[in-house]
Amino acid sequence: MSEEGILKTLNVELEVDSGGYASLAPAMMRRTLAQLGAPYAIPHIAATARCRQTSAPVGGAMRGMGQVPVTFAVESVLDQLAADAGR
Repeated sequence: MSEEGILKTLNVELEVDSGGYASLAPAMMRRTLAQLGAPYAIPHIAATARCRQTSAPVGGAMRGMGQVPVTFAVESVLDQLAADAGR
């Protein structure tokens, strides 16, 4: 974050548990990555994404496919940055 309080860089590591089948996991990951900075203007975003097949139940797409978890994560980080900056 700059001295003016502007977020200039976002580095993200994502890991998705796709369950026993990876059916929609790649599509959901693409949508998630596309939504990383929304609705903010962050000039530099770096992301690493992994889909893991496990013995967990299969997940699927619901409303806001991929957007809800990443929005929660980004907003949580921004809340913490604001608290640390005293804003």
